[in-house]
Amino acid sequence: MSNLNSMPVPATASSLGVSPGFRLHRLEVRNWGTFDQHIHILDAGGRTALLIGENGSGKSTLVDALLTLLVPRAKRNYNLSAGGAKKKERDEKTYVLGAYGSQSESEESRAQTKFLRKAGGQPSILLACFVNAATCEAVSLAQILWLQEDDVKKLFLVSRRERCISQDFEGLGESRTWKKTLRNRGFEVEDSFTEYAEKAVLYLRMQSVTTLALFSQTVAIKEITHVSTFIRDHMLERLDSKDLVDRLERHYQDKTRRNNCSVLSRLSKKRKTSRYVTNACGRQVTFVMPCPPSSPCSSKGFLQRN
Repeated sequence: MSNLNSMPVPATASSLGVSPGFRLHRLEVRNWGTFDQHIHILDAGGRTALLIGENGSGKSTLVDALLTLLVPRAKRNYNLSAGGAKKKERDEKTYVLGAYGSQSESEESRAQTKFLRKAGGQPSILLACFVNAATCEAVSLAQILWLQEDDVKKLFLVSRRERCISQDFEGLGESRTWKKTLRNRGFEVEDSFTEYAEKAVLYLRMQSVTTLALFSQTVAIKEITHVSTFIRDHMLERLDSKDLVDRLERHYQDKTRRNNCSVLSRLSKKRKTSRYVTNACGRQVTFVMPCPPSSPCSSKGFLQRN
């Protein structure tokens, strides 16, 4: 009989001194907001990172880069920490062009936004690398954004290994060849956020795409007044209960019709005879019973007796 105390214990993430699950290993940006031309890197290394700096130093710009990579556009708000009207001052277009201030020609004229870059120049590139130290796996998410006909165009990229802008995005050539070039370099390239998000959720082993939208809500959260409401609105999948009730009602009605048809069918196949009998109160009632095989009702349908 084996001695359980002497049996080897399987190594776990905790016993190995590493954190389980995928964690942000590195965030890279180029031509995003005021991070112009050069590649700027936030090297988190899977640990908790604290961003500190003066106003306008780029803290929110880096957070918004991560939001762009993880959160769908319809559920994403930039510059959340500013609050109020300032949240609307930033969007994908201002980040791609590198808005950094405003200037007016005179006191009467309206202030014009100043940009570091022009449309048609080098694209903006965002890249985040997530690493699971317990399983030695890596997943890289990236996006290329550029301005075309006053609209921001995007390519969504996923790779199941560590990537970096300096090595994987140099020499891309013209925008019409980017898809082919990046696929040849091992990226999975998507045109829409939906397919890109589904792969990200799968490779990062998240529960659902809802997890990505939740990240946007927690970035600048300061207070939760109603925990139940927050969980219901941001953490649970929405369920169309009316549609479910309608389907159940239709199913019940269908089953009822089928059952009624079945009963009528069985009754119509039975041969019956009716008898009038006198009950204890002296009233005449009808008593229905199957006809015996030799009964005269076999040819007349029903046999009535008083």
